[in-house]
Amino acid sequence: MSVSFKYILILLIGLAIRCALIFSGPYLSPDGVHYLRLGYHLWHDFSYTSGGAMFPDIIQPPFYPFVAGFFSLFMPLLWAGKIASLLAGMLTIHVIYRFLEKFGRKQALIGAKFTAGHPGLAAISAQAASEAWYILFITLWVLDGWRFVRGERNATRLGVWGALGALTRPEMLVYILFFMAFVGFLRFRKKIAVTAASLAGLAAPLVILILLYGAWAQSELGYFTISPKINFVRIQSKLARVALNTNPSLKKQPEKIRSYRSFYGTDPEGRQLMSHALLYKEPEAINWLHQHAWSRGGFRPAAFIKAVTTNLIKMLKKTITGTGLPVLYALFGVYGLILLLGENKRAAGYLFMMILPLSMYLFVHVENRFLLGSWPALVWPVAMAGSGVLRKWPRRLGWAVVLLVILIGGLPAWSNLPASFSKTDKMYKEGRAIRPFLTGKGIVMSRKPQVAFFAGHPYRLLPFAPIEKLSVYSRYQGVDYLFLEKDDLALNPALSQIIANPSPVNGALLVKGDSYWLFHLKSKEGHHGTEN
Repeated sequence: MSVSFKYILILLIGLAIRCALIFSGPYLSPDGVHYLRLGYHLWHDFSYTSGGAMFPDIIQPPFYPFVAGFFSLFMPLLWAGKIASLLAGMLTIHVIYRFLEKFGRKQALIGAKFTAGHPGLAAISAQAASEAWYILFITLWVLDGWRFVRGERNATRLGVWGALGALTRPEMLVYILFFMAFVGFLRFRKKIAVTAASLAGLAAPLVILILLYGAWAQSELGYFTISPKINFVRIQSKLARVALNTNPSLKKQPEKIRSYRSFYGTDPEGRQLMSHALLYKEPEAINWLHQHAWSRGGFRPAAFIKAVTTNLIKMLKKTITGTGLPVLYALFGVYGLILLLGENKRAAGYLFMMILPLSMYLFVHVENRFLLGSWPALVWPVAMAGSGVLRKWPRRLGWAVVLLVILIGGLPAWSNLPASFSKTDKMYKEGRAIRPFLTGKGIVMSRKPQVAFFAGHPYRLLPFAPIEKLSVYSRYQGVDYLFLEKDDLALNPALSQIIANPSPVNGALLVKGDSYWLFHLKSKEGHHGTEN
């Protein structure tokens, strides 16, 4: 069996794994709905609008919607999003293989095998989400960045990878900053010679594309920012703090209830979501925020340490049980990093520096997918560890050990993935069930955007608000249908009033399912276009 055939076999296995997940069901996240609709309208209507989403359209960086929208010219929208991610996932395997090939075919094959069989990487390559392209650009940035550190003339290409990564997810900016810090440190120690021309070549695409994005955001928001998404996350944090300050008992509620009631309230007049109004700096919303401002009391070291420790524990738990960074892969990577330290201290230091951006998640909400960003810096040490095993063990036994690490290390995550990919099956069935009762392009208001997506209709988020404000909100947003589920009643008990008597929102029961209700809202003022 030739080495080239082995690599092709690895690619085919990686493709088969990802296709199995793609065909396992119509999985789609709320962000996925947003990306797909943005991409569709970008290519079909030449406008960056979703027609209604959980978040303002402007906060979503445009690269993934652009790619998914392109594929929607040739296939159904959900498939377009999945194929776009599949392409990025397969390219990631190839980029890693080609980089490691310079250190020997064995290392290249080991790196490709781990990447092809990584459960988290397989999962993001099989769903409509921006993470697969984000990881591809981090991989290109980290590996091409090492070439730059070694003195290769690839500055402009590296700058393009960084800029495209930032236009995919704003977290890429953190990787760029850590890389610049490492290069600056080496330059200060006179360990590398970085010319003005190479710095200009690196900075040019980064500055140009990011500033153009900021200018576009300014044209929409009225103020300049290089990342509306980061601004929006900060707004949600402020809303959460206001909610807890106003209602301390909210802290005892489950996270699902706490998040919904904190993030998805309406503005003072009930016309739109408060988070949207604050992002656009509308005067009434800003005044409300000032009125509900709280005293921070200065920096509190104890509270800070507690928050960081809590997130660190969450990160460790997700490493042990989650899909982002299987613990056996992480241990294999640490072992490889130690081996690399003995052979090439600069490379080991560089890769360690490129793992450190994970520390940003110690200060924010931790999710499994965030840990995937460590893989581009860990895959080289993992390949070295595997190569070390092959040197110490007989050939067939060594390869068997490597395969066992891949299989056993990924087993906990693989056992959870089927359940994860079936989470939206119920929403798919509900969307299809209500579709015959919806007319024209009527707007559906619900808590979950997937139901409206699968029904093929525009969407408005169901806010956390009293019935009076819900009535104002639905009229102002031009809502035609209200979709309620039993779970919604726990998040907002006031909704039970609508089920008992829908007249306060000018509604009439249209369909009653096993666990949902669909109401037709008879009168409305018309859509004012505020949910951007």
